[in-house]
Amino acid sequence: MVERSASASAIAGFAGSLASSSLYPLEMIKVRLIASGVKSIHSINYRNSYHVLKSMVSSQGILSLYKGAHISFASSFAWTLYFYIYEKAKKIHPKWFKEEHSELYLFTVAAEAAILSRLITNPLWVVKTRVMLQNNSKSWYGDTFEAIKKIYRLDGLKGFYFGLIPGLVLCSNGAFQLYLYEHLKEILNSQDSSTKTAISGGISKLLTTLVLYPMQSTMIRLQQEQYPSYLNTKAQDLPKDIKEERFFKGFKNCILKTFKNEGYRGFYRGLSLQLARILPSNALFFVVYEKIYGLVLDREK
Repeated sequence: MVERSASASAIAGFAGSLASSSLYPLEMIKVRLIASGVKSIHSINYRNSYHVLKSMVSSQGILSLYKGAHISFASSFAWTLYFYIYEKAKKIHPKWFKEEHSELYLFTVAAEAAILSRLITNPLWVVKTRVMLQNNSKSWYGDTFEAIKKIYRLDGLKGFYFGLIPGLVLCSNGAFQLYLYEHLKEILNSQDSSTKTAISGGISKLLTTLVLYPMQSTMIRLQQEQYPSYLNTKAQDLPKDIKEERFFKGFKNCILKTFKNEGYRGFYRGLSLQLARILPSNALFFVVYEKIYGLVLDREK
């Protein structure tokens, strides 16, 4: 595995993330589908992707499909951080480990980058999920500050780390994705081909998503607001003592309750939409990543 410039890789990761965010409305619909499966929390139970689209556009306008997009742009920092750590991690392991256990080494550095970046950026994902699910506000930035204040009022600092356990499990998603991507690039000899780079990026994400999608569903359900009685209550109007228990009491409880209420299908709500989104999104991400990496590296030289 070729070692790369950490700074150039970080900049390229940021650019790739911004480019792939052009498909943000599909992510919005997916998140709403997943969250709406919990009937005891949200009054709207979306039947399918078209129902989400129609309901949002008719009630809040077409721009509602981009709520939280500004946080998504900010969260591009997560990819910047990820690729920076990824390239740095390649340099800290001893030479014998790289040579004698190349497969384990490849997976290890990807996992290290994924775990560290998740621990640092988890609050961003929680706030983003809350903003995407809000229905009553017209101010995107107002939604953001309202979500932050409400999370802190309801659950304190720990509220910003809801969904961390499935998020850490999903770190294997990033690790496996980069692992497969690096190998597919070598197999397809994609160094000088944008098409082959796109294929490598798309296939690697497709395979990891099929395996780990239930963890993503669980993470989103834990990150959403957990107190049904206070969904439409502003932060300043919340009582000092919240007596209502959270709908999901933790990672294990979320899995058990989802299965009890919806069966195994509850873990796969929005999967078809996710598959339709990730192929072009990740193909675009890695094409832009490789192009920008080459440009930045040339300037560094």
